[in-house]
Amino acid sequence: MAKNDLFYRNFELSDDEVRAITVENRAIDLSFSSEMPVQRWYGIEILSHNPGAIVRGRAKAILFNHNPDRIIGKFSNESYEEGKGRGRAGFDETDEGNLALSRVQSGSLRGVSVGYSVEKFRKLQPGEEYKLATGTIKGREDIPVYIAEKWSPREISLTPIPADHTVGIGRDATRSLDGIEIEEGTPPVTADTDTIHNDGGQREMDEKEVTTRIDDAVKAAVGQKDATMKKVFDRAAAAGQEALAFRLFAEGKSEDEITDAIIAAQAKERGNPTNGGEGEEKQTNERKLEDIDDETFVRSLTNPTVMVLD
Repeated sequence: MAKNDLFYRNFELSDDEVRAITVENRAIDLSFSSEMPVQRWYGIEILSHNPGAIVRGRAKAILFNHNPDRIIGKFSNESYEEGKGRGRAGFDETDEGNLALSRVQSGSLRGVSVGYSVEKFRKLQPGEEYKLATGTIKGREDIPVYIAEKWSPREISLTPIPADHTVGIGRDATRSLDGIEIEEGTPPVTADTDTIHNDGGQREMDEKEVTTRIDDAVKAAVGQKDATMKKVFDRAAAAGQEALAFRLFAEGKSEDEITDAIIAAQAKERGNPTNGGEGEEKQTNERKLEDIDDETFVRSLTNPTVMVLD
């Protein structure tokens, strides 16, 4: 396993939560997890809050900005209901605890970030239904959907910059799937796939044959799309344009079209529009995007756009 195998999701303290802090209790109740879909480089990730999905008791302390040497206080009252994880952050009567408490009350320390590890994913097949604590979802054709069926919060941090609740990856996390068990779901069998013609007649296929045929077709299609998506996001990550690349990819745009759009977006942000796809700046950007390697891609993936499932 890599040195840092945590994933991260970000939230923000509400005004009501902050107002609940008093000098006497020196504690705040907060929400730190949900079933909100989050875009990762490998697909859509959802943390199941079904009974048995969460391994509890591994997060013990509240940290400042994920720094294990800067302990703010104690994490307690871990609970899960209605698709959300909740707990209590108590502030120690130490320099770190007092500083964090005053910064939360002043509004400069409002971000909540949970670092968690996943032991098992379930990868949904297109059309496959899965029941979560907050409702039922379906696997998608355009991008793989991964359900974390066994995961555990490892650390809770307060961060100085309020988090965007629609994003969920920390900059320095190692987001590799190595070491995670991935169970492939079974796609639903339709009327068109449960029989085949043979010599002008019709025979029923047994369940194993149906599953094998569908699995082979889906794996081939998904494998090809995953490879294309990885290449596109290699380029987009270097330019900070993951959301744009994902949207265009979902619309069926080609690699060249997405690359041109990324370059144009960069130029627009700099106040220097491209000239019909020509010019020295575009050529330089194209070389930079082509030269990005996998290690740089993993390090640079940050703040993906949440995709709300249909």
